[in-house]
Amino acid sequence: MKYSCGVPLDELLEPLRSLGVAATILGGVPGRLKVGDLTLRVELRELAVVTPALARGLGDSPREAMGVVVADRISEAARLELAANGWGWFDRRGHLRLSAPSLQVMSTFDRPRRANVAIRHASTFPPVGIEVAVALLKEPGRDWKVTDLAATLGRSAGGVSERLTALRDAGLVDRRNRPLCPDLFWELVVPWHVKPVGLASFPGLDGPFSQLSWLGIPGDWVLTDTRAAVMLGAPLLAGTAVAPDFYVPQPSVVDSALSHFAGARADVAATVREIRYAGIHESEPFDRTAAGFGIAHPVVVALDLAIDRARGREVVESWDPTALGVTRVW
Repeated sequence: MKYSCGVPLDELLEPLRSLGVAATILGGVPGRLKVGDLTLRVELRELAVVTPALARGLGDSPREAMGVVVADRISEAARLELAANGWGWFDRRGHLRLSAPSLQVMSTFDRPRRANVAIRHASTFPPVGIEVAVALLKEPGRDWKVTDLAATLGRSAGGVSERLTALRDAGLVDRRNRPLCPDLFWELVVPWHVKPVGLASFPGLDGPFSQLSWLGIPGDWVLTDTRAAVMLGAPLLAGTAVAPDFYVPQPSVVDSALSHFAGARADVAATVREIRYAGIHESEPFDRTAAGFGIAHPVVVALDLAIDRARGREVVESWDPTALGVTRVW
């Protein structure tokens, strides 16, 4: 555990000032912060990630100073532990809490994307890491054995074990290989995305599909995003006019669909994207449409919806799939 009263204390100035709070560091006195008319002694603990166990291990916040934990990631459960013990925090993803006898600050704000975000996603979420994360989110209450998870994904046990270790080090998975929710879900949204390809025509979800079996329609195509969410009961007002979005088994199917239905960038009749990860296409899909299209698992559908940072994220945050027998992990 690293103590610091230098650069991390400087980091508190940006979020405070973004809230319209005047804040300065008093020179010559380590760990002194002036917030408005208050002069406070601040004691910081700087960590990479904070899990509930690490938060409990910090114990009570120091009585003689305002204790603040600074980290790249502080899980939601860890924040509850910190608050219970009197600690404030600055989660660099955009969460701030400061607590002192004459000061209470609690805010969530958008942070500029840092240069190392893409590197972090690449190191934590290569294809195997994405597949591991999806499997954990589908069954968040299961204590996975590495061999069982590897067999489910069709991956090597060594590769799966390495990804679990990376996710654990990032504070996204606990010691029992259970996901820390909703942190794992929301961290997975960015690396998950596969750009869809628009089709100029499509017969629709109800067909007719005569002479289209060579494209795998409907059995090999998996419905996702808005139309799937509506069918699964998400709180989304969308009629049949909304173009359906599909996952298809391989790149050659995308190419064949483009050749048969023609491509489109606007006024698309449907979209297709290649299945890149295990866990999207299953022999027994989560559900099927009346005409036989598989419907993606709610976790997959929610990940696709959440790419839309405006309306899509709002729908996901208000969607409770427990009536489907699925645990809400977002």
